Amino acid sequence: MTARKACGSSGWSLRTWGYFNQFLILRLSASDQHPHLREARDCLCMGSTINVENVVASTKLADEFDLYKIEAELEGAEYKKEKFPGLVYRVKAPKAAFLIFTSGKIVCTGAKNIEDIRRVIITLAEKLKSIGIENIYSEPEIIVQNIVATADFKVDLNLNAVVLGMGMENVEYEPEQFPGVVCRVKKPKVVVLVFSSGKLVVTGGKTVNDCEEGVQVIRKGLENMGLLSSSGSEQQIAGA
Repeated sequence: MTARKACGSSGWSLRTWGYFNQFLILRLSASDQHPHLREARDCLCMGSTINVENVVASTKLADEFDLYKIEAELEGAEYKKEKFPGLVYRVKAPKAAFLIFTSGKIVCTGAKNIEDIRRVIITLAEKLKSIGIENIYSEPEIIVQNIVATADFKVDLNLNAVVLGMGMENVEYEPEQFPGVVCRVKKPKVVVLVFSSGKLVVTGGKTVNDCEEGVQVIRKGLENMGLLSSSGSEQQIAGA
C-alpha cells in the first residue's frame, strides 16, 4: 500500500503521516540506556536546550553513477530499481545511511552532527574510488536539508490551552489522529511538535541554531500564557 493510499484509507494527510513517522522513530529510540540520550543529558547540562536526533544532507559526488556496478562491488549496497530509484548503502561508524542516485547525487541521513556527515561522505567517496568508480568530485558541496531535534520542558502541558494561546492560524491539533500539537514557527522557519508530556520535536531547521531558536519561541509563548514558569523551565532544562 502506498503512503497516499494509506492516508486516504485512514483519513490522515500525507503531512500528518510524516509527523507521525518522525514521532514514532524517536519513540522507538527513546530508552534510558540509549547512548544518544545519555549524550543529550550531558549536552543539556552544558546549557543547550536540544538534542540533535538526525541530520539530513545532500551532495553530488560525480556526473553520473552506474548503480548496478556499485551494488555488485560495494558490500552491503542494495539496489532494487523496481521499488526505489536509488541505491541504499549504510555505514556503522559513525552510523548513517546513503541514498545514491544515477545522477551522481546522494542523500545522507542518520548522522547526529555536520562533522559526522562530512566524515561519512569522504569515506564513501574513497570507497567508490576503490571499486573503480572514476571522476569522483574532490570537494563536493554538502548542503544540510533538515535537522531533527528534541527538547523536554519536564512539565505536563494542556494541549487545548496551547492551541488557544498559540493561535489557530499557526497550529494544528487533531488528537484523534496525532497526539501532539503541530506548531509552525515563521522565524526561524521550523515545525515544532508539542506533546502533553512537555516533550518537543523540532524539524525543518537548516542549522542547530534554527532548532534552538524554534524551541525558545515555543517556550516564550508558553510562558506568556502562564503554562510554563520562566525560572522553573530554565531550572528543569538545566537539570535534565
